[in-house]
Amino acid sequence: MPANSPSNDIPKDQYQHYIPRFILRYFQDAQIQPRNKKERQKNFHKARKTGIDKDTILVYDIPNQTFEPQPVGKVHGIINMYRDHRNTQNVDHLEQGLSRSNEEERAGDRAQVHLPYALSTNIPHPLKKHGLHTQNDIFLFGMKYVLETSHHEMVNATEALWEKYGMKDFAMMLQTRVDPEIIDNFFAVDYATMADRLFLSIWQAAEGEEFVVADNSFGLWEGAIDGQPAIHRLFIVSPKIALVLRQTLFATEGVMASLLSQGAVVNSSLTDIPSVPASSTYANFTRPRGDVETVMRALLVYRVTPAAQEDVFTFKITTLTKKQTLALNHVVLLNVLDNGNVTFASPAAMQRTVESYLRSPTPYFHEKKYLYRGLSGILSEYVSVSAGGSSTSPDPRSGINVVLDSIKSGAIEFASTYDRGYRVYHLATDDVPKYNEATSEIHKMAARAILKMKEILPPPPIHHRGRYFQSLNTLVKRLPKEESELFFALIGYHWQVDVLGVGPTNSDLASRIKYEAAIIGFTHWLSEHHNFLLFERLFPWMNKHLGDRVHAAWV
Repeated sequence: MPANSPSNDIPKDQYQHYIPRFILRYFQDAQIQPRNKKERQKNFHKARKTGIDKDTILVYDIPNQTFEPQPVGKVHGIINMYRDHRNTQNVDHLEQGLSRSNEEERAGDRAQVHLPYALSTNIPHPLKKHGLHTQNDIFLFGMKYVLETSHHEMVNATEALWEKYGMKDFAMMLQTRVDPEIIDNFFAVDYATMADRLFLSIWQAAEGEEFVVADNSFGLWEGAIDGQPAIHRLFIVSPKIALVLRQTLFATEGVMASLLSQGAVVNSSLTDIPSVPASSTYANFTRPRGDVETVMRALLVYRVTPAAQEDVFTFKITTLTKKQTLALNHVVLLNVLDNGNVTFASPAAMQRTVESYLRSPTPYFHEKKYLYRGLSGILSEYVSVSAGGSSTSPDPRSGINVVLDSIKSGAIEFASTYDRGYRVYHLATDDVPKYNEATSEIHKMAARAILKMKEILPPPPIHHRGRYFQSLNTLVKRLPKEESELFFALIGYHWQVDVLGVGPTNSDLASRIKYEAAIIGFTHWLSEHHNFLLFERLFPWMNKHLGDRVHAAWV
């Protein structure tokens, strides 16, 4: 068969990472996990024989509410993500290019940093001349371009256009028409514009604290000015290091105070972190006299000279405080997708992060708390056992185990099942530091019910975070026995919570009590985020049986 003929062999599916595998390995426990290439290859072949893969990282799976080690090769990726069927010679050329670049010039890192940004912009219609009709077509085309085009080639192509138009006219041209020269260099223009608009800073986690990484946190944007997004773009590259692109507007000290004094609306959790651009030592550039555009033109000319290759840039690492480290982790946790994963190195550090998130009064954190309460209970038990505690004895700090035992023995009685479920749910929820295995079971059932119901219900309206107000709807603390039975009939059967398959596998009294408490938690979420729908379903019953007392409490 001729060398240029397409192969008739169907390639095997490949699990391909959107967070590079070498970054994920930084989240392994260095004391027990293999790190060098020879050890990884040895364990890979052993895993194929035994079915036991030791090349793992700790992962919290949100939809399943599970916390366990997962193989590095099977998380934070998508099957055939980089497979390019337009290339009939080699559909996996992009994956192979990324692998080579990760070992050579790190062009793959550049591609994985830039492409998520490029795909969030408006792709010009003329790109269809290349046969690009879908987001996936554009993604693969852009990945190929960035892999095959050096940093200097992209910057040079863009600077030629800047030189042709001047900076102001170039921006106007992009708004009114498209120069044909841009069509084939769109990603270069986008890349260079981003590089010009943002500066790179290196943030280090506080002593004893660690960063966490999630499915969509490699390139995650944060912060907005007057509704315009992306003050920062975050790239968590290890438990201790984050690469952060910050808008050059904030490179000068005092800009934030100036913007606020002028009435600008700035929403960001991270602008208090001091960051400065790298200091530049030019090999052979002298700043000319004149206005900003004169200086910029001279610098553009200098950048394409051989002497510019000898320039030196010195970065200052910013060590964050504990509060700032947790704030960055909060941004990651807030933006995790409902079907996503969270990865971390140290369960103890992750426990502090989650507890801090759960105690935060920030209103728009609230809904995501339902998804992390179960993890907090798991981590509390895990850290306690790792520190030498017992997994079989209840946590002496927590009263929920005592209350459950007292209910089972008959020492504590309630007027209705609703009263009991409400009391147990809030006992399991309100005191974050006392979360344990029992509270985790309740919260995991509530979270699974919420996630499955969100797949059925229409999404609630999107609120701008600067104008977000937490719902004031709440539930009554007590219901008489008859009304309690109606409540659980409507929520458990009419809403089909039971059918969602999130209940306990056991039918003992303790499991049933925890399930009732989980239903109370699920109903809290409904009242806060789908209150009109909940009211619509329950209003006939409330009007008939409860009157104004409960009507006022629910709506």
